[in-house]
Amino acid sequence: MKNFNSTKIAARVSEIRSKGFRATVAEHGVIDLASIMVGVIIVGILSAGIVATVFALIPFTQDKAAEQALSAVSTAESVQYSFSSGDGAGTFVELYGTDGLTTAGNAADEILLQDSKQIFVESDGVTYTAYSVSPTGNLYTIDNSGATAEFAAGTAADGALPTGVTVDADGNFVDARV
Repeated sequence: MKNFNSTKIAARVSEIRSKGFRATVAEHGVIDLASIMVGVIIVGILSAGIVATVFALIPFTQDKAAEQALSAVSTAESVQYSFSSGDGAGTFVELYGTDGLTTAGNAADEILLQDSKQIFVESDGVTYTAYSVSPTGNLYTIDNSGATAEFAAGTAADGALPTGVTVDADGNFVDARV
């Protein structure tokens, strides 16, 4: 590679200018309008991609959180069932109540599940069905056999929930039976 001597370059530029020619390249570099516009366009495209990705990721994450809540209910019900099966017949419980999953009065004598208005558990002692609603409006269910179901937004009001149970505008379960 050749080494360029800056004094030789400066002398050459001075020589060209002294003869009345304008230098075609600036000595210190130039930022012109075209370069700025290209930079703005590239930053805009990258920003749009990031924004689109984030807005697509948020509903996905909310739906996965609703599904994970059902996994926690399934685990809590399994613990409840195993602790209550001392006489050979285990029982499932509902979320609330004196012997519910959110109180220490259940068979495990522990709070098995954190209190949440986005989860609803219905149990007759022999079986249970748990419901979870996502902020996107999608409804998810799981039962004691491990069967899961997903209902599209709006179906909670269309009979996917037990009679007397609805979801309010904030995504909380409302049990009109109590």
